[in-house]
Amino acid sequence: MLRGELYDASDPELVALRTHARSLVALYNATEDGAEGASQRRDIMDSLLGRYGSACFVEPPFRCDYGFNIRLGDSVYMNFDVVILDCALVDSLLGRYGSACFVEKYTPPSEIAMAQGSLLKLLLNTFGFFMSFCTISNARPPFRCDYGFNIRLGDSVYMNFDVVILDCALVTIGDHVLFGPGVHVYAATHPVEPPLRRRGYHDRELACPVSIGNNVWLGGRSVILPGVTIGDYAVIGAGAVVTRDVPAYAVVAGNPAKVIRVMQEEEIFTV
Repeated sequence: MLRGELYDASDPELVALRTHARSLVALYNATEDGAEGASQRRDIMDSLLGRYGSACFVEPPFRCDYGFNIRLGDSVYMNFDVVILDCALVDSLLGRYGSACFVEKYTPPSEIAMAQGSLLKLLLNTFGFFMSFCTISNARPPFRCDYGFNIRLGDSVYMNFDVVILDCALVTIGDHVLFGPGVHVYAATHPVEPPLRRRGYHDRELACPVSIGNNVWLGGRSVILPGVTIGDYAVIGAGAVVTRDVPAYAVVAGNPAKVIRVMQEEEIFTV
């Protein structure tokens, strides 16, 4: 992983490391402001990160994958909702990881995965016939949606932290789709005409379905607007705002998102 080569993120050792980090992150994000909370935050960050310099302040919520690959200098300030996917070092210096990292409040990854899968399946199957949810699909908390029953997930879908789906209309997601952190999918919009919004219609919405094909990768913080269809094997760049349909095999980026290039067949089917 740290050598920049392909690796198996489902390796039991890596899963256990991420599970431990998320238990510490959950504790950190539950702390309160004040002197006691500041002391608790310091202790947690000292256990979580490779280095946590003096006079650092990280506003919760904060999220990361492993923690020990993050090395902060002195007087670092991070505002709300910072996400660091530290699969590689986030500093030129080697991180450190204490020998007793698994002692405190450790829960086996299999138990956590089972609980999360059961809850998500219950949410998405609330009204049954709209939904399919494969047991190997995985949505990292926090995950948010409006209704749940309008979301249709294919097989092997992975959603990173902070995915939001406003499913006022059907949102169909194909097989082997990857969501980066903070991806938003909107099947809901409001009237464009100001008079409709002024005359007490602020709660009136329009719903347009969204369709995401197979083997699509949605980069972090990308936004998919109502009525959009994304073709198979497309790649959506980080931070892109997708306002219109994306053809299959296309790589798009920007605001509004534009096609940067179209992948060739040998790129799709050759590793």
